[in-house]
Amino acid sequence: MSYHNRLRVICLILLFSSTAKVVSANEERLSTAFAFVRANELVIYRPDRRDTIVLSKNSSKNWCQPMSPIFVDAKGETVLFVAHRLVRRGTREAVNIEITNLYLFCPEGVQQLTKYGGFTISPDYSPINNSIVFVSNHQSRLRKLIPPTNSMQLYLKKDRWNIAKCLTHTLGDKYNPQWSPDGKKIAFAWMKEDRLGIYILEEATVRIIKVVSAGNYPTWQPDGKAIAFSRNGKIFVIDINDSGAVSEPKQLLPDFAGYCSFLRWTKAGLLFQWAHGREQGISLFTPETGQAQILASGSKEFGGSDLAD
Repeated sequence: MSYHNRLRVICLILLFSSTAKVVSANEERLSTAFAFVRANELVIYRPDRRDTIVLSKNSSKNWCQPMSPIFVDAKGETVLFVAHRLVRRGTREAVNIEITNLYLFCPEGVQQLTKYGGFTISPDYSPINNSIVFVSNHQSRLRKLIPPTNSMQLYLKKDRWNIAKCLTHTLGDKYNPQWSPDGKKIAFAWMKEDRLGIYILEEATVRIIKVVSAGNYPTWQPDGKAIAFSRNGKIFVIDINDSGAVSEPKQLLPDFAGYCSFLRWTKAGLLFQWAHGREQGISLFTPETGQAQILASGSKEFGGSDLAD
């Protein structure tokens, strides 16, 4: 029996909707709120309340296809996410243009945080400095005057989140930024010379440090001493310090058969998204035990996940 199949055998499947399954090992429910995207729905499972919230297309707000959910509070009350929005442009032959922006789900409802006319994706929130980092190309309209803006750049929303500051002004698309645990650095993927690599940006000085030349979906270990990332569908972890990488990457779960992506290291362990054959899912790897458990699985596409601290 393969490693992947053994994981499925030891997990208890808890059906809570017609489109999603939550799974917990040892017949115990998750002890913290769990958010993930599946089949164009944002699912928020809160075990303390024994309830599940499902957000899908909102006709009145004209947004759909949520992705990349991030908890803003430890109780799972507020979730930051990205959603598509259709904008009708033109007069005689009007067409619908698809753009993406940041949204916030809270007890009062859904609030739109950005109103850009391009693609705004991959948000991450730091409770240390109450800041959101994200990626956007909304300044690409200036590409004829400022060529470096014709790409996805890192942006920062600080304090009241009303103004976004551009952190990078360099050629090459940036993707999947994530705050360090101390809120001082941002790990991100940068497309340079047709290859995605992992880099660190110091928020105060805007100094950029190279970590590894090939990889994507960087995520910080809770103690800030290592970064996990994916490369060719496999998960690696590399030790770092203030100067960058201090070790060679080592592979986690080498026997795992699925193709891994969308990593996020939480206090409970390392969340990772995977695809294997016709099945996809999200699993949680616990370093202390060296084991992983399936938290959600099915045949439809997933789009990011998070666990509340």
